Amino acid sequence: MRRILAELLQKSGFEIPIRNLYYRLFGRWLRRTLSLGGLTARFLTPTAASADELLAFGGERDFLAGFLERLPSGVAVWDVGSNIGLWTLFSSAKVGEHGRVIAFEPNPDAARALQGNARLNSAGNILLIPHALGSETRSAVFFLGTRDSQTSGLLPQTGMYPTAETGVDVQMMRGEDVLQRGMAPPPFAAKIDVEGYELAVLRGFGDRVWAALRLLAIEIHPPLLDRQEGTVGDVEALLREKGFETIFSGRRRTELHWLCWKP
Repeated sequence: MRRILAELLQKSGFEIPIRNLYYRLFGRWLRRTLSLGGLTARFLTPTAASADELLAFGGERDFLAGFLERLPSGVAVWDVGSNIGLWTLFSSAKVGEHGRVIAFEPNPDAARALQGNARLNSAGNILLIPHALGSETRSAVFFLGTRDSQTSGLLPQTGMYPTAETGVDVQMMRGEDVLQRGMAPPPFAAKIDVEGYELAVLRGFGDRVWAALRLLAIEIHPPLLDRQEGTVGDVEALLREKGFETIFSGRRRTELHWLCWKP
């Protein structure tokens, strides 16, 4: 019966408006539990889009699983572009109470959702920094995704996943400056998903970050990267220069997923 009702709703053309209304009324109380690699995390799903993304692991299940498999307990993780916390929460569970996860998320709505998910999981080892990372420390304009927070970023987008025409003012920092100001510990591992700004984030890491970093998961957006006058080859060359080798590669739509390790 439930499947029949779902099919009728799809054919009616009202599925998306009805789902959005449902989540607007009840989303703050709707919880989803995900399990991966023996770890479990719970999430609030404030929108229909966020629920769909979570249930599909954002199309990154194998990517995330490979990262967690190589992530030891007790270390520091930087989640750069943490959104509502999929990677943050699973990393938090893996590193344990003696580890630390630093979540960089400048989108105010996503940051609030991440804080709610951290409380839901009693994850006291998560530190939220509501700034973007880049190659400079300065103020910047951050564009919010109109479909969901996952496509928000420092570059405006059009097409299937557009951002709003105007953005919000945020602080952008180099990773090197984050360490110099004592805002976070050096990372053993990092995940970067910043909608085209990934090369800028890497260039802003600085010697102390690179010296500590051993495990890196990076999502590369070639079309957006090109707008930053960068290429996939530039990312690959920088990682090779820093001693990293690619141990997993995948693809989602136009994005590339690389899991890199420094022996």
